[in-house]
Amino acid sequence: MTIATAWGVTEAEQDRRYPCDDLVPAPARRLFRGVDVAAPGETVYRWVCQFRVAPYSYDWIDNAGRRSPRVPVPWTWNLAVGQTFSRIFTLESFVVGEQLTVRMAPAGTRWFGDVAVTYAVLPAGPARSRLVAVLRTPEPTSRAGAVRAWLLAWGDLVMMRKQLRTFAALAEAEHASRSDAQPSLLSNRIRCVPSGSTCRAPLPAMPVSSPVPLDGTIATCSSNRSVPCVDATWTKLNVPERPSRLPAKDSMAR
Repeated sequence: MTIATAWGVTEAEQDRRYPCDDLVPAPARRLFRGVDVAAPGETVYRWVCQFRVAPYSYDWIDNAGRRSPRVPVPWTWNLAVGQTFSRIFTLESFVVGEQLTVRMAPAGTRWFGDVAVTYAVLPAGPARSRLVAVLRTPEPTSRAGAVRAWLLAWGDLVMMRKQLRTFAALAEAEHASRSDAQPSLLSNRIRCVPSGSTCRAPLPAMPVSSPVPLDGTIATCSSNRSVPCVDATWTKLNVPERPSRLPAKDSMAR
């Protein structure tokens, strides 16, 4: 076993069974890649979902020089089997927050063969995760197939290591920014909606200068702010009533 076969993963992670194992029949080989992420699993998973629109690896190689998005793309979080990922993969299965599994589309098998990939997000402690990618490919049966498998293993190591590290860095940055944002009347990072409503994408933040309504009604977010849909409730504050009239000028003089 070489670094091209298993990079950044533990023995326990290699011994696990993954959904990609059910897609490519035996005999087959598996390639493992993994990274630590200082962010909750749901945050990491959302960034992996954005593999739908871009590869998040070396963009000058596999994305025609276009930079993979560095901001959330909420519509990519709504998954359905059969969706296309990065033009050459098809989504085969998923469990929100835990794993998504893709398989090489027919157009890609001509060059890479039958490849199935599972991205698994595993808990690793409070606000920490492991992002593990597993590739399953058929065992080569010819010398040409063995050469292609060798090239795939080393080429994928370079590209997927960059991809996983990019996902990890983006998830960590998002988690850090959320941790720094403290809900308060002066926060300009929170936007709420009335109770019972949800918002799929982050809405524009309310400016700090926005006045509090005269009746003392403000919006307070629920504590669970790491999921795509944010619930909120309206809360009534006890604020002093505005005086009905100003004091007389003579009393002010005294």
